[in-house]
Amino acid sequence: MLSSLSTELPHMFTELIINGFTLIALPFLYGTALFRRAPEKRPKIVVIQLGGIADMVCTTPLLRTISTHDSRVHITVLCRESTMDVLKGNPCIDETVAVDAPEYRGLLGQIRLLLALKRSRFTVSLAVLPGTFNAVLGMWTCAPVRVHTRGAHMSPFGYLLHVLHTDRVSYKRHTRTYVHYMNIAELFSAPPSNYRHEIYLSDAEREAADVWLRQRGIRNDTPFAILALSAENPAVEWPLDRFLAVASHLLDERRMPVLFTSPDPAVTRRATTQLPSIRSLDAGGLPLRMLAAIIERATLLISVDSGPLYIAYALGTPIVDIIGPVDPEEQTPPKGLRVELVLPATSVAPSVFVGDAPRQPTEDQRKAVDACSVDMVVRAMGKFLDR
Repeated sequence: MLSSLSTELPHMFTELIINGFTLIALPFLYGTALFRRAPEKRPKIVVIQLGGIADMVCTTPLLRTISTHDSRVHITVLCRESTMDVLKGNPCIDETVAVDAPEYRGLLGQIRLLLALKRSRFTVSLAVLPGTFNAVLGMWTCAPVRVHTRGAHMSPFGYLLHVLHTDRVSYKRHTRTYVHYMNIAELFSAPPSNYRHEIYLSDAEREAADVWLRQRGIRNDTPFAILALSAENPAVEWPLDRFLAVASHLLDERRMPVLFTSPDPAVTRRATTQLPSIRSLDAGGLPLRMLAAIIERATLLISVDSGPLYIAYALGTPIVDIIGPVDPEEQTPPKGLRVELVLPATSVAPSVFVGDAPRQPTEDQRKAVDACSVDMVVRAMGKFLDR
């Protein structure tokens, strides 16, 4: 409890100071944006996406739409360090900037970030998901066109900044994020693009993944499954003992090697310790690009709502998605030939939404997680493996 407070208090202090600094500067920022002229030769757009890996993968159709609509445009994506690698090699963007890069950490770093945004002379800023900090960043761009997304809940200060944006959109629960992003694209008369998520891997990255797998006994013709044991939001995680039961089925009944993955190597180490086998492999803590190249090779990925799930969907790998408390109508890959959804009973209502996801599990969320059984996941896997 004390360690949690020790990390939260400096962040809260920084947020309070940044909000106060922005409030004082608002007349200047608004006036600068009002009289700033857009460059005619190459418009500069900054897309503000501070969500997780899953959110970034799902933003790629919007980036493609903007880029293909106007080939002159220069696109910068403002994101977190943990999601930058999702966009590596993407031909639709020109630059990525991490708001939590070392030079932007702490109070002085955040002020440095705001001043850098102002100097960048962006033509358009797009805050694609709700959040007060997204609105703060949008105002500091001083862009003549500023789009901000409003969510279900907003602080008074966040609402003030929302009103000061030139274009205001809302994200409502049960709305597919693809539809929301295409609505944003319509503001610029850009026609909607295909519902297709993208990750671009290089030949060198694929070869490195092949080497990693061969060193662990998995040849090019060896089918294998990946179990993603962790989620970006603890409220949607499935119990480890259930993942181990699914892994045992794959190992014993399907004779299929299993890779355990998680950003936290301690989680995968615990899994391989509890399920010792030469065919259960620890892939914990791998760099995102390496993990993506391994996922592309996999026969199947089983996961809750997590970054690897969306990476697999973008790369064409079949997935079993353990929905739990997540609203399947929003960002979740739709059920299809490559997607099986494990849904709780209809009496269990969704309680985790895009842009409005509590991070501490509630009773309703645990109920939704518990309603997704091992047998349900095994049956969903069978629909792929029996083919």
